[in-house]
Amino acid sequence: MTTTGFPENELRVLYLEWCSAQVARRFLELTHDEVWERSRSAAQSDGEGGVPGYLELVRRTTLLLAREMNLPGFEQWKTGYTADPDAFVGVWFEYQGESSRLPESGAGSI
Repeated sequence: MTTTGFPENELRVLYLEWCSAQVARRFLELTHDEVWERSRSAAQSDGEGGVPGYLELVRRTTLLLAREMNLPGFEQWKTGYTADPDAFVGVWFEYQGESSRLPESGAGSI
């Protein structure tokens, strides 16, 4: 058990869910043109060319966003979470004018 009352493996799941939510939120903020440009930029920096398929476009854009966002590593996140868990609970999205809350930890899979 950690000081938060969660076993270390559950904290890692919370961390991954939190990071995924941050990247997903940022991805949804992009325009179609921004997604395309980021994918092309990532392909050029990786020495790849051509027109990517849909899954490759999403993969490239997601990886680039994760790098751009400079998300904290697990230990840094855990320190912040331990100090103030409420700051990390419930990630809210604004989508089509409605707020919706992500499910609590444990709902869904990684």
